[in-house]
Amino acid sequence: MALLPGLAAAGTARAADAPPGPGWVLEPSAERAVRAALRTDEALSGQPLNATIARDRVLVRLGSEEAPTLLVTLVRADDAPEGAPRAAGVALLAEPGPAPEAEVAALMERLAAAPQPIPWAPAPVDAPPPPPQPATPADDAATEAVREELSAARHAMRIGDVAEAERRLRALPEDAARVARMDIALLWRQLGDVAAARSALAAVEDPGPAEQATAALIREGADTPGDPVALATAETACRFTGVVDTLHELGRPDRAAEAARRLRTLDPDCRFAWELEIQALVAARAPDQAVALAEQALERFPDDADMAAAAAAAFQSGDELAKAVPLLERSGRARLGKPGALRPLLGAMVRDVPNRDAYRAELQRRVATAPDDDVARFLLAVIRHYENDFAGSQALLEQVEDALDVEDRLHVYMAMNDFNMGNRDAALARLRRVAQRADPDPDIYYCLAEIERDTDRVAARDNLDRYAAMSQGDPLSNPGKEARIRRLQALLRECIADGRAECEGEWEHPRLRHQDANEGWVWGVGVAGGVVVLALLGWAWRGRRRSASGG
Repeated sequence: MALLPGLAAAGTARAADAPPGPGWVLEPSAERAVRAALRTDEALSGQPLNATIARDRVLVRLGSEEAPTLLVTLVRADDAPEGAPRAAGVALLAEPGPAPEAEVAALMERLAAAPQPIPWAPAPVDAPPPPPQPATPADDAATEAVREELSAARHAMRIGDVAEAERRLRALPEDAARVARMDIALLWRQLGDVAAARSALAAVEDPGPAEQATAALIREGADTPGDPVALATAETACRFTGVVDTLHELGRPDRAAEAARRLRTLDPDCRFAWELEIQALVAARAPDQAVALAEQALERFPDDADMAAAAAAAFQSGDELAKAVPLLERSGRARLGKPGALRPLLGAMVRDVPNRDAYRAELQRRVATAPDDDVARFLLAVIRHYENDFAGSQALLEQVEDALDVEDRLHVYMAMNDFNMGNRDAALARLRRVAQRADPDPDIYYCLAEIERDTDRVAARDNLDRYAAMSQGDPLSNPGKEARIRRLQALLRECIADGRAECEGEWEHPRLRHQDANEGWVWGVGVAGGVVVLALLGWAWRGRRRSASGG
């Protein structure tokens, strides 16, 4: 229905989203009565008054969205707890707050003078949906193909290859929206093609309230006024986590954090909302808030591996690496077998210089006492790489190569061990092979640039540019390394222009050419020093959140 002045959003959710049992809702025709009762076109206490209908309630805000003076909920009077103030067929609940007495009294006085009660209607009852049909192997293959293409398109966008990303999106089958839902439209929006994004949204069948809210952000942009999760209720809050995801993807982690906070307030058991708020606070560079929330989350969800990963990102943003490492080991072991599971752990360990001796000793103990612990062998191999024991590192990595093949970082270290031992061709062959994976580790491109800086400088330049594009803006990356990468990008362009014999600069490899210098920065800057944690942890959860927010 059309929006009326002062009413930020409208519409009623589908009955399928209703809690079990009979209920009452505000139908579209009730919008005018809500506006009249609240007089949303008039200020209250000298401040603008806004209201949002959310199916079985009305969210009323006095003041700005960023710092409201009053934020309360109106529900059907007969459904409210005893003692809640009542007028015009509604009762006022002092949630989510704030709800100062003076403003509540002024609002109730306005409602008491309403020309007529706000009309409620019984919630419609839909026929039960038909039972789902079992998926066939062909269905599964088609679904997986769409997801792989989306992953490849997303990767192309991350490395700055817009043409390739657009090509892959255009090549998707006509029914891809059945699997991808909002993801195709979101990618088009991120690529800057708003018309294509809107066209993709039109292909999504039967979107529920949460998907409608997501679609509004994709269609109009992340700066669209109003509360993007206003339609969420305690029962449906977790379905709206895709809205938060979309705000973050569209470059508004501040709004994403606020929306996630609203959702976990509505449903404190929605762990996705906690994860997303922590993640958004990290991206918004609010480490103190992220750490404080992470500590609360760990108390509430002590055994959740994904929450451990989110909390670890918060501790890393606050430079509390010693707290992050055990959490990342727990989450990495839980995700073992999935690409990139151990990558955040490696980055945190490498950067945690004060505890390097303790890590080495503990890993040596584990390797000696637990011969089947592939993770311990891998981590000890990384330490030996940074200590310039390339042969010792390679011997350990060869023992776990089959078990940890999906881990791109294993191939990075094996390649750079080869390069440092003079096996340049073997190093290049390995890196080029893993670079063909759907979403390769950014350090693959960095290492290719290192190896080819004097043999194929154009390829080295392009690979370093890809690496920079993927790591740019990461709130957990090492600022010193980012500055060094920019200098190396400029250096490669100079070397291409003047054709000098050696493009010597601040390269990390071969490590022993600067053995004395290495001693000071081996652990602080190495290949894994600027891990792009949010690219992995943050949005590797997209599939889980999308499934949680299908309505």
